Amino acid sequence: MKNYFKTTAWFVFFCLSFAVALSACDDDDDTPSNEVKFQNIAMTGANERPAVTTNSTGVFNGTYNKDTKMITYNVTWSGFTATNMHFHKADPSISGPVVIGVAGTGTPPAWASPITGTTRALTDAEEADLLNGLWYFNIHSAQFPGGEIRGQLVK
Repeated sequence: MKNYFKTTAWFVFFCLSFAVALSACDDDDDTPSNEVKFQNIAMTGANERPAVTTNSTGVFNGTYNKDTKMITYNVTWSGFTATNMHFHKADPSISGPVVIGVAGTGTPPAWASPITGTTRALTDAEEADLLNGLWYFNIHSAQFPGGEIRGQLVK
């Protein structure tokens, strides 16, 4: 009988310890709930609409803050001289209108890689479109004035 109580006590202790340990675990998501990350978004000519043939590439990294409604971004590219860049609204299958322009760095009219910045505050409608994957970032060149590389902003 003494062994039964001892075994039961250990079993209860083990179960309680396991329950406490399990409840202390989380999903390791260190991103604050007010931030949406857009990480390592590949920018290529194949993503342009219509697609363009180029060896140029780029990478978009950004964070959207739901409190300030602003996107903080860092964009790098190589293989061409950028002449303009914008945030646009459209699904991946089409081109869309400019939503927010980006101020260039370097000798006008060229931009130098990388470029970093923060957008103006988005409207509620713009925020909804962004969070539903309906925004993209593209970079223009003299050879491809409609856009040389593009990356769809998806989480």
